[in-house]
Amino acid sequence: MVRALARKYGLPLEKWYPKEVPAQITDRSVSWPMLQETIDQYCDIRTEDSRLRGHLLEFEALRNNYPYRIEYF
Repeated sequence: MVRALARKYGLPLEKWYPKEVPAQITDRSVSWPMLQETIDQYCDIRTEDSRLRGHLLEFEALRNNYPYRIEYF
């Protein structure tokens, strides 16, 4: 998102990346079946969904303080 905004508005942020997140730079393409088979290794979507839905009053605080995780690609 940062790179897209930097390109659109001519900002010097093309190479910016959050220091809290280890960079995962690859040029591989990922098919939908491959994503479905492997995404749980990177993010437990069902658990995250349940956690957020189970704390609706704290949703904003949970999202604003969401921990960084390893990028899938």
